[in-house]
Amino acid sequence: MKNLFEHIISPRRFFATTLAAAGACLHFAFAPGALVAHLCSCRPLVCSLALSAVACSGETGSLDEPYKGRDDRPVHAEDDIAAKSEILVMTAMEYPPGYDWVRDTARGTVPCNLVLEMDGRRIKEIMVSDNELVSSDPDMHRVIDGNVYTDYSVFGSSAGNDGCTVIKRDGIELFRYDGCEMILSMEEHRGSVYTLGESRSGGQLRFRANGRLLYSPSPGQTCSGFLDRDESGSVCLILWEGCSIKKVDSSGSLKNLPHSGALASVDDAILTGGCLCLVGHSVSGEPMLEKDGRAELLDSRTGWTVRKCIFMRNQKDVLVIKGMVDENPDCGKPVFWQGTDLLYIYSSYVNPIAVHLTSRGYYCLSTAWNRDFRLSGLSTRDFPAEYVLRSYAASTVVDGKLYVGFSLKGDGRAMLWHDGSLDTLGFNGYV
Repeated sequence: MKNLFEHIISPRRFFATTLAAAGACLHFAFAPGALVAHLCSCRPLVCSLALSAVACSGETGSLDEPYKGRDDRPVHAEDDIAAKSEILVMTAMEYPPGYDWVRDTARGTVPCNLVLEMDGRRIKEIMVSDNELVSSDPDMHRVIDGNVYTDYSVFGSSAGNDGCTVIKRDGIELFRYDGCEMILSMEEHRGSVYTLGESRSGGQLRFRANGRLLYSPSPGQTCSGFLDRDESGSVCLILWEGCSIKKVDSSGSLKNLPHSGALASVDDAILTGGCLCLVGHSVSGEPMLEKDGRAELLDSRTGWTVRKCIFMRNQKDVLVIKGMVDENPDCGKPVFWQGTDLLYIYSSYVNPIAVHLTSRGYYCLSTAWNRDFRLSGLSTRDFPAEYVLRSYAASTVVDGKLYVGFSLKGDGRAMLWHDGSLDTLGFNGYV
């Protein structure tokens, strides 16, 4: 199985997550002694998964044995999951009935579970507490090939002056390493776990394999905050300095990546199917996409000034680009391209937080000035104010249908919206 959608939001990590929630993302540029965060249009930082579509290859990976929850509720094996083209994968935080998880006054001590569901079936439950070294923060877990990977930062003298980072799979510790890091991106390949982490004390990024340091970007180098896959499927990190593009491979070696040189500046870089794609601006300042050595201008209108463009990484194999258009100095509008074709432009007071493409068109979840959630595209509606989206990861498309995870304000019940219907998920918590 291949995980196709990951995203984050966290109430505790303002630097790396509130910006993403507000329709912005971070690119990391390194200057001597400092980390400079360049803000641009929304892109999900790959650290956590709430809802996703997973393509089925006929294999169930490591999920071939039923998992028994700690309260002995029955858990079903995946007997017919492999027969479907895509399934809904959901992670959720489940709290005891009646507990006010919004205030969460007993954080770290109240018994709660990190739940993994596939196709509506509860597959795994992982105990969450500080003693278990598993956090309730949504941005500190992600699903890879049917397994739940968590990270946890241990502070204090017991872990040394710099603390340590603990990586677990399905609640079992895999490894730990010195220093407390916020995990921005994680990939697994041939039994090794690769991480891109940001130091909690200094902001420096580090690319690691099983905790072993492979590479740390030098001053002047920029990266997107994501790990990529090269033509062989191996995990790598793409960096750029000016218009010089480099790849750090899974052994830590640095290699120059050739490109056409048509771009005068690079805003973002991605490998898709082993093909290098760049987005940036031409010498005359026009937005431009380069794919596999061929550069083309993005469709734009006369008078547009397009600020930084970035690739959205939740679109499977389709290149979707998001930028900000300034039609006058005081007005910035979010705009989307599919390849080089203009997809949609939004009003300046609308903040798109998630876009999902289908064969029929697209869905866009956004917030307006009053913070209410709105759906546009293939379906249009304003969601009631009592519907709370706890994680901007909590939306995905499965076989062309949109799913959104909500909680009821003041109630605490988790809900799943799809096709205009609202299903109560039957537990106290959130997706």
